[in-house]
Amino acid sequence: MNATQDDLDKLPTETILAEIGKLQNSIKHLVRSNTEMKEFDPELTDGDLHQAVQENEQVIARQDSQIDRLIETIRNRLGADAAREIESTVQEYRQKDLDLISGRAADAVTTHSADTTQDADAAADGNDQDTDGVFL
Repeated sequence: MNATQDDLDKLPTETILAEIGKLQNSIKHLVRSNTEMKEFDPELTDGDLHQAVQENEQVIARQDSQIDRLIETIRNRLGADAAREIESTVQEYRQKDLDLISGRAADAVTTHSADTTQDADAAADGNDQDTDGVFL
């Protein structure tokens, strides 16, 4: 979703919340994919793997930025309390991603996968054409 702020302001709140879940799910898959590629080739000596990891990191950064814009739209629409609640949930997911990257939580994939699957199911609209990145 590459929308201007004007476009975001026109979206129903439910759509914005669903998009946040969809982006979090995409990020989770990209993080997991990068982790798997780095486990396979820790030095990323394979050029294709190196490029895929770099592309995924760029997509993750872009999607994180989109989530921040969506939260700001929620803040403007529903107030600071609602935005804080959503930010809190987003931070939990981001921490799970960091745990997965650092290998600190062996069950981060399982826990995160179950959580984001529920979010993705709730957000699913049958149109997944906005998903970027390289997945394994």
